[in-house]
Amino acid sequence: MHVPGKKNATVKHDELPHVVLNFVDRPRLDLAPALLSGERRVAAVWAAAGCGKTSLLRWWAQSLLDAGRDVYWLAGERTMDAPRLIAWLSARADDAFVFLDDIHISPAHGAIHAAIEAAAENVRIIVSGRFQPIGSLTFLEVTGAHLELRTADLAFTTDEIARFAHLWAVDLGPEAAKSLEARTGGWATGVALAMSWLQEADNPDEAIGRFSGDHRAVADYLVVEILDGLSPADREVLTFAAVREMVPLALAATLTGRSDAGSVLHDLSRKNALITEEPAGYRYHPVLLSFLKADARRQDIAGAVRRAGTAARWYAARDEAVTALELALDPGSEVELAEMLDRFGLQIVLSGRTDLALRALLRTDSETLASLVLRLLLEAPYFNDVERARHLMARAYGLVALGAIDMKWILVMASLKALTVEAEPDVATVAGALHSPAALRVREDNLALDLLASTAEAWCLHRLDRTTEAQKLLEDVALSGLRAGYSWVFMIATDLAATIAASICDWDRASTLDEQLVEKMPEVTLSPATREDASVLLASGARDYLVCDPAASEKLAALIAADPAGTKFALDVPARMINLLIRLDSERNPREALQEAHRLFLQHGRSFPRLAAGAAVRLVSLDLELHGPERAHESLSLLERILGSDSIEVALGRFALDVPARAGTLAEVRMLHALHAPARSWHSGAPITAWLLLAASAARTGRVSETHLRLNTALRLAERYRVWRPFLARHGEGVAMLKEQYGRFGYLDAVASTIIDAAQAELPPPCADIGSIQVLTRREHEILLELPIFQSVADIAASHMVSVNTVKSHVRNIYIKFGVTDRRGAVLVAQHHGLL
Repeated sequence: MHVPGKKNATVKHDELPHVVLNFVDRPRLDLAPALLSGERRVAAVWAAAGCGKTSLLRWWAQSLLDAGRDVYWLAGERTMDAPRLIAWLSARADDAFVFLDDIHISPAHGAIHAAIEAAAENVRIIVSGRFQPIGSLTFLEVTGAHLELRTADLAFTTDEIARFAHLWAVDLGPEAAKSLEARTGGWATGVALAMSWLQEADNPDEAIGRFSGDHRAVADYLVVEILDGLSPADREVLTFAAVREMVPLALAATLTGRSDAGSVLHDLSRKNALITEEPAGYRYHPVLLSFLKADARRQDIAGAVRRAGTAARWYAARDEAVTALELALDPGSEVELAEMLDRFGLQIVLSGRTDLALRALLRTDSETLASLVLRLLLEAPYFNDVERARHLMARAYGLVALGAIDMKWILVMASLKALTVEAEPDVATVAGALHSPAALRVREDNLALDLLASTAEAWCLHRLDRTTEAQKLLEDVALSGLRAGYSWVFMIATDLAATIAASICDWDRASTLDEQLVEKMPEVTLSPATREDASVLLASGARDYLVCDPAASEKLAALIAADPAGTKFALDVPARMINLLIRLDSERNPREALQEAHRLFLQHGRSFPRLAAGAAVRLVSLDLELHGPERAHESLSLLERILGSDSIEVALGRFALDVPARAGTLAEVRMLHALHAPARSWHSGAPITAWLLLAASAARTGRVSETHLRLNTALRLAERYRVWRPFLARHGEGVAMLKEQYGRFGYLDAVASTIIDAAQAELPPPCADIGSIQVLTRREHEILLELPIFQSVADIAASHMVSVNTVKSHVRNIYIKFGVTDRRGAVLVAQHHGLL
């Protein structure tokens, strides 16, 4: 018969099947060119129901028809005519393409196999079925003329799911597409049914988390196309063994109580019942697994709970911690869950599977020593909520006092306490507890515990001013943790080592350690699932922040969105802090960001001194500009409490309060002395910021040579530490100086150009009509607030209980500092700069 719109192209014996679903091109599966060239003579597609076999074959057939070739299509029972058709076509000279769909239900398997083997080279044959009912085609495989695709090959990739979603007008981001791929296993029918459901969802990305094999449409398909064809005994084996995706043969036999469970599952895998046989056991398709687990609970909840508990203990007996705890998470397995947390919780957290540990802790209502200590461990080393940490620790010690306790938990508690104590006597006491005979015995038997205790010991050494020893020990712990697979230990030890390096102004080492944290850990993802993922995302965002990469905002926003309350990763506070620092540079009116920064640093600054240090000049300068000297001094006092009065950052804050207007002032001398003396500093941007402030001071007083020399020093340090951010502080003051002197820095011009370019995307665009302003006094601020109301000078004087001449003097000073000539202009400038 003739296909509409196609000339000289004929389909024999049947029409091409109609495909209802939207079809997405999948170039990796396009076999038509190889069939046309003769490179492939036979193609076989063996895949489970709903994998898209017919759609794929139809695509190939249509491509061949478009090329003007003869295409023949037989399906199901009609494939019994295939031997005669193939023989007839073999006797002709013209190329022909024969498609045999669903041959698993053909009554002529043997004859079809023989016909394929005997076919002439001009006949290309494409066969498909839910399982392989014919023998292998060895002679064709040897020559490379035979291609075989199976269920896994037909599974949709993340990119294909995203493009398929676009056809359905469903907007899925890369992470959402990846999540849907994991939940459906790329199974075509599952993906298609998900699309029709996601079209109705208000938030498709969020709705994906609720899609599973137990979704009504998916369940109906599975029952009709796969499960109804099984005997009751085989379906029972399939259901009872379905506790996780990969089920070893021995576990299947234990769960089903049948010694022949392996034989049953083997037969089902041969029939492509969405289960495959692998060397390690039998792998359930995620869609089938989720349906079978839900159906088993509906049929016999007690039996389903019992089997999950049996499986958890089976894996626990083999020391497979993650799998044992995952199985204990099944509803109803509270006893097994508490048991697995006590036995494996510490190992799971230290190896980086904090997502699993958190899920387990959220599931359990019992307050055991293990659950209390693990909750504390998940918040280490910074403990954003200090009062909660103290409360948990007190309850944990209360349980210890009640009776015999496993020494490992006492050692973990001592390690956590070491990260929080500050007084020297307390530090020495805790350090001693880490080396008690009982503690040493536990450490000798357990590498993970020893690494955790060594991390705590190193922090104690740092508190006791034995910094070199502390840093060496932490770096050794980080290396051992990485090699042993304890990624949480690696992250904590590396982060603390970087903090110590920063505290002694070893910026080269601190930068190297920060970069190692990103390089050695998994790829950055914008959808963090574990503390490990979140830590890498935070470290990457912090690194991007320092080089003014716009990606920093996206990464930090993703981290905050993934854990807005800070209950999963305990990293929301530093993420919010860095995000606020970005806003202080990039917003034309940063008043709101400044207020939020004050609140965060007041609450959490002592836990994150390096971030507070990075904010020092910004807080003081913006407070001085927006609120006056009194508020700026309050910020400086806050920084002194967090960073210490002897730090370079606090010296920077003092200098920013009153940048000298002439050469050789005491303020300049003190700043230069702090830079050349072994003054304490918390971040690599501090010396860069200092030289930029000194350069600005020199520029104000006309000292051109000094300005250039100081700016050049700041550039050299920026290149060395790869830190551009200080140039953006104080409304891009450093960037403006670079632009003025660009072309005079020699080889550093390239660095200057990079910084200038990076600043373009970060700083607010300049306003042509409004320039920079001078700082107002406290009284001038008070008068400024009255100007938008347009009261008379006499009214303002009366409300402030001063003379009219005094008000006029203040208003005149405001006009001069703002560069305007009237009240309306002053109000506009004040609003532009966030003063109103």
